[in-house]
Amino acid sequence: MTQLLETFRLFDSNDDGFISFDELRNAWHRLCIPINDDELRTIVERISSKKNECRISFDDFQTLMLSYQTKQTKRKNDKTAYLDETFQAFDKNRDNYISAEEVCQTMQQLGENLTLEEAKAMVKLADRNQDGKLSKDEFAELLQNLQNNSISP
Repeated sequence: MTQLLETFRLFDSNDDGFISFDELRNAWHRLCIPINDDELRTIVERISSKKNECRISFDDFQTLMLSYQTKQTKRKNDKTAYLDETFQAFDKNRDNYISAEEVCQTMQQLGENLTLEEAKAMVKLADRNQDGKLSKDEFAELLQNLQNNSISP
């Protein structure tokens, strides 16, 4: 709560208890967030509890931040659930580790032509503690790296 109030006060440069359209625009520019006036006006109007006012109270700001935090938490929970389901799909023997054999078997079930040697190489790359198998954390890191590499230009 204190950090939220401090952030609000940083944006409220004239200390009138509200973040005006101009104050918000200046804050966005200081944060190097490109936005045009129409987009910003739409945001302010959507957030403001008092319609036809182009300013945001602390309560409005708090509601916005809590909404954002809730969305971030849900997104994190969704990612965790996805990771758990994916890990379980690979962990055929339910020992809480994924072996190269399990990687190979699962990928082949998904229609990928992956050899055991290729699966061993994948496991070796992600196996931080060199025990020959992937923990859930190592698997999560592997998925993240694969995702980052597939998105990279």
